[in-house]
Amino acid sequence: LILGLAPAKSRVKNLRFCPDCLREMERRHGELYWRRSHQLPGVLLCLEHGCILHESGVPPLLGNRHAFIAATGENCSPGRPIAQASLASHRALRSVARACLDALQSPAPPRDRNDWVTSYRSRLTLAGLASAAGRARQEAIEKELQRHFGAVLEPLLAEVGTSNLAWLPTIMRGRRRALRPVFHFLFQDFLEQ
Repeated sequence: LILGLAPAKSRVKNLRFCPDCLREMERRHGELYWRRSHQLPGVLLCLEHGCILHESGVPPLLGNRHAFIAATGENCSPGRPIAQASLASHRALRSVARACLDALQSPAPPRDRNDWVTSYRSRLTLAGLASAAGRARQEAIEKELQRHFGAVLEPLLAEVGTSNLAWLPTIMRGRRRALRPVFHFLFQDFLEQ
């Protein structure tokens, strides 16, 4: 609940892999394994190789969440890309994947919800997307966010089980509702640019 993972189911249907990583694993270690960074909702590409991840034939839960299913050439072949290969060069995909990986490897210290809202509002005000009093211009923010992410916004949102920007008011108003971390990563990437 604290992480914001309970309210929405992940749309990660099958375990994912990078074909280049598999070749490298086989060469270096003589065996394949699942990289946990490739399984995070919001991560569509391999940061190491810069290519779109592929879906394996292995669903994340096979009735037993503790079952071990090794990565093999059979269950990773042929593998279907989870997004269009042309999106791999998009800066935002790399930025969101980096934020997810950083949060996985070394989580930031917790911040109060009001601290986030205050920070977001002040950055929106500086960008001209909120009044001096901190009142957000919702339509302008949605339009700019869609322009900023372009074609990658739809697959990123589909990753976390939504197709719209209904989470934006929640993130800007600090309602007592948990949000997935990837929504914060998307909004922070937008505000930094």
